[in-house]
Amino acid sequence: MTHVLKRVNVSSVFKIALIVNFIIFLIAGLLTVVLPMLLFGSFSRVMVIGDPDAQAALDFLGTAGILSTLCFYGVFVVVASVFGAVYFALIAWGYNLAAGWIGGVKIQLLETGDFYEEIEQDIKVKRGSY
Repeated sequence: MTHVLKRVNVSSVFKIALIVNFIIFLIAGLLTVVLPMLLFGSFSRVMVIGDPDAQAALDFLGTAGILSTLCFYGVFVVVASVFGAVYFALIAWGYNLAAGWIGGVKIQLLETGDFYEEIEQDIKVKRGSY
């Protein structure tokens, strides 16, 4: 049975996109910002073992750099998630306009039965119509 997706709820798209973008940016940031920062920060301490003044300066700069990077990372995740959610909400709004003009996306939903049985039947019907 074919249905037409006539309208998308923009606020629900915004909420879902906000959560999905937050998770994606959080994971991507952990892998590209936090993990390398912690890994390479520990290597830089090894390079100045003999000089106590350099060690103290490196400790201060390292701590300040880590804290500022983490603050920037946190703000970036929130801002990028909000902008991503707004982007997807605008796409949903545009879809609603286009669907009003030319019709929505046609989808086929299965009400009962096995998914693969339905596909096999569709293939047999299409082959028989040639």
